[in-house]
Amino acid sequence: MFGIVVCPSCDRKRIADLKDETSSCPYCSATHRIVGSQVLYSNVSQDVVRKTFKNMDSAKYLGPEARVKDPDPMSSLMYQYERAGDTRNKYRVLAYGLTKMRGSFNEDDINELFPGKGEKMIRMMIDGELIIESPDGKYVAL
Repeated sequence: MFGIVVCPSCDRKRIADLKDETSSCPYCSATHRIVGSQVLYSNVSQDVVRKTFKNMDSAKYLGPEARVKDPDPMSSLMYQYERAGDTRNKYRVLAYGLTKMRGSFNEDDINELFPGKGEKMIRMMIDGELIIESPDGKYVAL
């Protein structure tokens, strides 16, 4: 079964295989669980879903401008982090989320969320090629 889903990170509509446990957004590269995603349309035929996606009336569906801004983005980030699955996906969600919210982040930002673990977590994200260090000593997601 294939469907048109809304990415919870960038709010863009995309096609996903609904039988998969997770899916990566082609627009923002965030990985999210398919179960619980907002499905706008589904069909057993991928071709039908593609044609529907191509011809769909975007005005019928909520777009990013119509959504209410998240009043507590850090809480939402932690919710996504806790449900991300394995450690690499957790770090990917954390790095992407902090970069999206703050533009860049540092060890203190990680320590706010995980006291005393900032240095280790940043090292793991660098080693996993999930973040890079900018010239000013801050980090951004790749």
